[in-house]
Amino acid sequence: MPTTVILVLITCLSGYYLNVEAFTPVVGMIAPVVMALIMVIKEASLIQEPDESYLVRERERSERRRQLEIEKELKLAFEERRFQQEMVEKIRQFDKGAEATQDFVALAKYMNSQLAELMKQETELVVGDTRIKLADGNTHVARNNRS
Repeated sequence: MPTTVILVLITCLSGYYLNVEAFTPVVGMIAPVVMALIMVIKEASLIQEPDESYLVRERERSERRRQLEIEKELKLAFEERRFQQEMVEKIRQFDKGAEATQDFVALAKYMNSQLAELMKQETELVVGDTRIKLADGNTHVARNNRS
């Protein structure tokens, strides 16, 4: 719109100061040059002065991006810490299980050695008038004949 207004002003002023014979070729040569100059100046001014709202939107966008990256890093750090805590707990439980298994195996060995010691000794079982003697793998059955 401002470009059109300027071209109309140039045309009017040219027609006012020039006579009718010289009017048409002058306007025909000057108008495109003036219009091109106006467009170049307009483009240069747009490049030099960026729109303030555009800058605000860019700042907001970069702030949101930065905030999202921070949130993502925090989430990853939290998940990594939770995973490490779970691994520590699993290792602790495994160690407790291994320790309990070792205690059980030691108890079984102890009981086995105690039973082996007991089996070496002679054992006598008496039921009614029957006596059973167990010693070192030998078994003797004897009957008491009391009458």
